[in-house]
Amino acid sequence: MKLFKNSKFLLVGLARDCSDNLSASVFALRNAFAGSAETSFFVLESDSTDQTPKTLHQLSRSDPNFNYRCVGNLTADFPNRTQRIAHCRNLCLSEIANNNYFASYDYIVIADFDDVNHSL
Repeated sequence: MKLFKNSKFLLVGLARDCSDNLSASVFALRNAFAGSAETSFFVLESDSTDQTPKTLHQLSRSDPNFNYRCVGNLTADFPNRTQRIAHCRNLCLSEIANNNYFASYDYIVIADFDDVNHSL
């Protein structure tokens, strides 16, 4: 096992209607992992009715280690919320497994982006 300071972390999570807290959550998570060799993000967004896609875009423009993907409205295909979440988590796993950009990370951390990280 690598030491924290020598480890590269990929923080992964889902986002929906969390534009009000998204930047603060990313900031708190980045601070929590500040002593690591590298911290990057991959956020998968779906079904937002607020400014979440715009906020994700702004975060990615200001931070080269912030990546995201918007998959649009999935409610018609997955009317049940838990089915949508499971589908989106599987999309995240597929993206991580099939995108060489993510191959160099030592650890994958699942994170929430809806204002629960402020105490980290």
